[in-house]
Amino acid sequence: MLYFLGRDDDQVKVRGFRIELGEIESWAREHPGILHAAAWVDDHAVLGAHITLAVPGRPGDDLTAAVREFLSAHIPSYMQPNRVVQVTDWPLNSNGKTDKRALRARLRVEPAEPSRSP
Repeated sequence: MLYFLGRDDDQVKVRGFRIELGEIESWAREHPGILHAAAWVDDHAVLGAHITLAVPGRPGDDLTAAVREFLSAHIPSYMQPNRVVQVTDWPLNSNGKTDKRALRARLRVEPAEPSRSP
């Protein structure tokens, strides 16, 4: 018997487009001020599915506009994150990789109206 339990990668479908979240993260890390990045899809009751991108930063810095501008020059509009958040305390697991589960739990606050990209 074979059970299909879902995808084992980070490919998602948002607004009819198949998107590889790892590609968004990879392009965000190409920005000179970004070492880590984490992207995921949130399902908002009013706004529907939207992409959230988290990047690390120091208190007082605001990289979100610069990251948005950088990504808009490198990835198609349908892959643009609707919400970019800066996290001052970046969670890492015991292997030194981003702990996405802990990161999402920290940011599980109901988002303010994110911009509606495409």
